Amino acid sequence: MASPDADPIVVAAATAVRQKGPRFDSLGLGPEVLRALEEMGFQESMEVQAATIPAARTGRDLMVQSRTGSGKTAAFGIPFVNDVVDPAVLAVQAIVLLPTRELALQVAAELARIAAYRPITVAPIYGGAPMGRQVEMLRAGAQIVCGTPGRILDHLRRGTLSLDRVRCAVLDECDEMLSMGFQEDIEHILEQTPATRQTLLFSATVPEGIQRLSRRFMKNPEFLKLSADFLGVNDIRHVYYSIPGINREQELLRILNFEDPKTAIVFCNTREETGRVATFLQKQGFEAEPISSDLSQSDRERVMTRMRAGQIRFLVATDVAARGIDIESLSHVFNYTFPDAPEIYIHRTGRTGRAGKHGTAISLIGPTEVGSFYYLKLLYKIRPEERALPSEAEIRSHREGERVLQLRQALTGEPGTQWRDLARRLIEAVDGERLVAALLAQSFASLPAMPPAPVKVAAPVPAATPAAASRTGAGSLGGDRPAGGSRESYSRPARPEGSERNDRGSG
Repeated sequence: MASPDADPIVVAAATAVRQKGPRFDSLGLGPEVLRALEEMGFQESMEVQAATIPAARTGRDLMVQSRTGSGKTAAFGIPFVNDVVDPAVLAVQAIVLLPTRELALQVAAELARIAAYRPITVAPIYGGAPMGRQVEMLRAGAQIVCGTPGRILDHLRRGTLSLDRVRCAVLDECDEMLSMGFQEDIEHILEQTPATRQTLLFSATVPEGIQRLSRRFMKNPEFLKLSADFLGVNDIRHVYYSIPGINREQELLRILNFEDPKTAIVFCNTREETGRVATFLQKQGFEAEPISSDLSQSDRERVMTRMRAGQIRFLVATDVAARGIDIESLSHVFNYTFPDAPEIYIHRTGRTGRAGKHGTAISLIGPTEVGSFYYLKLLYKIRPEERALPSEAEIRSHREGERVLQLRQALTGEPGTQWRDLARRLIEAVDGERLVAALLAQSFASLPAMPPAPVKVAAPVPAATPAAASRTGAGSLGGDRPAGGSRESYSRPARPEGSERNDRGSG
């Protein structure tokens, strides 16, 4: 990854901080915006908001390196509503470009909440939805547009969208948009906006493509590098299991039984893997669903609705399909197979540990993945915790400990003297163990079910060292991908005229 320091950009590095930022009522915002933020539960600003809002309100162009879930929507949304948009002008004055339809909807919804007490209309513009409703919103004078590049271009070609009055353009998740092949579309869209516009660019990583884009379309941008060189990884607990890689599904099962996450995304490198892993987990009794580019939008929305409702515990996803997924309560991310590039690892792990919360990223590292994982550690200064595959005895002990914890949490108040006396008699009885076991079985029948019992797998073998891995070709990525497994592509697919790109701008 190229360093932005090589660019003639004003660098204003902001070190990652744990403290809360200044209160919003100290930033000179209008009463309507403050009232909306108060109702949203926003009082103290987050790091990216504290760094971005004052700079954005000066009208400067900004490049902000900040990971997903850091609070950046409000970082540009507040200046939009407070300063950029004139409610009296019924024309598009601010535009946000995003990689997926899910993000377009999420960002539009949050901006609408920030603008709740100002006469400002926010229009989500994305593929897979009827054009008619979008055209109606634009003709009615929507002032903010949040959309995917493909559908934005469709409206420009049809003449249903004009960007002549745009005062500020935001490129959100810019590295994701470039990796999806949107660079030409972004350039064409920006060319339709006034040269005097303000441009705000947000990205988790800053590869050379983003630097070229900034040189062409931004005016002496200030670079805000948040979460330091490690992109917020301190908010995430990084763990890896050294595995033989012979039977990865069974190895994953051991880890899931031991870690016992409440909800998680299990990342795979291929569509075939997502289906196979999800089916395996379902057979083990887990609520799991695959999500890949093979799913229709309606099926994808159905899966995500069930996930947010707590009906799905594990979402098994490819990187392409996971773009735009935002699950606030996600506690864990699992790398079933290691990603192709370090930047992808950052995006995967950024799905957890959001909005100042702590999350856990767990990687399964087989012998052929040691070299790539070692490079990642050096690049991002990550110090992951290494764990060995748990034995059946360790899993059983862990499960029993969870049962005791569940029982304690289910109890309310203190038992009376008569119950304590009875407990002593049970303990002293010849068949006391059997009686206590029967009582426990009855008690746990009403408590949440524990994970399925562990399945016997091959005993773990010592993990390969980086040196040994390099002798056996560990530089290759993907681990135990079966022969013929197709990896979801980041290349630019063919696009029918007038339609949104498949699994790209359409999410």
